[in-house]
Amino acid sequence: MDLNYLVNKLANLRIKHFVQIFYWGFDLFLFLILAPIYIFIFITAFINGIAIKRGKQIVIAGLEHVIDKTVKRGKYFEEKGFKVIYYSFELTGKRSPVVEDNKIQKANVFLSLDILHFWILCLKQKPVYIELYFEKLGLRQYFYSLMHVANTTIVSIHRGIARDYFKTSVIRNIIRDFAYNNSDLILYRDIKMKEIFSHKSKFKNKIFYDHNRVKVNPLNQSVNKSGYNILFLNGIRDHRRIDLVIESASIIKNHFPDVRYTIVGCRNEEEFSIVNELIKKNKVKEIVNVEYWTNTPRLYYENASIFIFPSDYVFCNYSLLESMERGVPAIVADVEDAEKIIKHGVNGYLSRQTAVDLAKYIVMLLSNEDHRLKMGLAARQTIIEKFDDKERMTPIYNLLLNRYKYIN
Repeated sequence: MDLNYLVNKLANLRIKHFVQIFYWGFDLFLFLILAPIYIFIFITAFINGIAIKRGKQIVIAGLEHVIDKTVKRGKYFEEKGFKVIYYSFELTGKRSPVVEDNKIQKANVFLSLDILHFWILCLKQKPVYIELYFEKLGLRQYFYSLMHVANTTIVSIHRGIARDYFKTSVIRNIIRDFAYNNSDLILYRDIKMKEIFSHKSKFKNKIFYDHNRVKVNPLNQSVNKSGYNILFLNGIRDHRRIDLVIESASIIKNHFPDVRYTIVGCRNEEEFSIVNELIKKNKVKEIVNVEYWTNTPRLYYENASIFIFPSDYVFCNYSLLESMERGVPAIVADVEDAEKIIKHGVNGYLSRQTAVDLAKYIVMLLSNEDHRLKMGLAARQTIIEKFDDKERMTPIYNLLLNRYKYIN
């Protein structure tokens, strides 16, 4: 059994605090023993930053696992002649099927060892650019400092939602801000983050709104989207309101006995159990199928009649964009900013966050196939016009060209 997975698994059990104390204690012990080596690493980093001419190498680091939408970022640079390496914790095993094993460097269990491992990787690759997703405190401050003194272009990805920005501990906030201060560019996904960053003068000149976008592919005209297939494909989190999805199934089954709900997104047995309990409570086991997270979401979109997403946060959800790109009409919660992607009655519906209202729009779409197909094409057109990812990486590439003119 993979040790990373075992530590992550134990941390979710009743002995969570004991495991965490032991883990961090032993990691601190390793850190103190290896401290002289880390000092040496900083010196070599500084020397490399001054003396070494870099090639066209990029490292994308700090991922829980390498997923498709991150690989697409790497593919952009590969098409321009760069070599891309992914440094991943590989905690879930849900790796993208389109990335080769030899492009992935697996992180260690202990963060102290990652410092050595990561610097050896950087010495070997001499990257011009590193994209950092780090969530682990032990890595964040050290790696940002290391890359900063090594004169490597650093782009930070802020994936969180605005309302959670200040909910973390004071120490975590200090470390996060330190990391961002050492970054050349900060990409944020939640549109509300701009207001928060605007109050931090040291960040305001390097923030960039990088909302999710997807690649537009030819539409598979042979796919038969007729039928009563309702899809929810997203991570199972409280704010995604999976409870409303399942409650709506108990209403819809009375209108369409042949309806089938597919819920995709459970990351572990705990989430699987939560969803199954809701299914049992609402007595819809015969029409609802639950699955773990998938590396092949397109297969689900191709066979979906409707995509439903009654989440507290809708705008630019990646799975929503992917489903719309495949010509699937969506019913989403009528929450703030949802109207920026869904035009009610044209490319989807905006529903109140109730199972009854959600079910109302599902019935409307399943009762009129021509309208549903027309709405699906309008959803796809929205992606083509506003959410195509073909120019997404241009600001980063231009940043690199300005800094390392020889890479062109």
